Amino acid sequence: MIDTAGTVQWRYIKTHPVPGSSDAPGTGVVPFADTPYGRLASVVCYDMDFTNLIQQAGGAGVDIMMVPASDWRAIDPLHAVMASFRAIENGFSMVRQTDKGLSLAVDHLGRVISSMDYFTTKDQHMTAQVPMKGARTVYALLGDWFAWACIVLLMILTIIAAKTKRYE
Repeated sequence: MIDTAGTVQWRYIKTHPVPGSSDAPGTGVVPFADTPYGRLASVVCYDMDFTNLIQQAGGAGVDIMMVPASDWRAIDPLHAVMASFRAIENGFSMVRQTDKGLSLAVDHLGRVISSMDYFTTKDQHMTAQVPMKGARTVYALLGDWFAWACIVLLMILTIIAAKTKRYE
């Protein structure tokens, strides 16, 4: 990330290289910076699949997530759609620009602002104006605790039901 003065704000190395890759993983810290356009952050491609990593951005109040990516036909458009869920969960707009695959710009509610699919579009460019202000979400603050609490409650209720004697 280079700011308007030409200063490098951060360099990010993908935290989760694609399985089979010989690339060394990065630090696992999502960098962000406050700018005139909101709080910006960036991760690379496959990193958007990891909720714990992306939750850092939600917790930091990131407004816009930039996601350079490269897909292939077999995962197009699934990978981009999965990334849009991270934007909804964490309350940020996302601009996911791909080398190949579905480039996608969504707001913090997951509404598609612009898209361009490399495999189906001859005009290989996308323009989007995304909201500069994100939203705080419960998921960004609390993570998966509700889902885990539901699983624990289900297990408790199952045990209680199994131990309860039934009278016929």
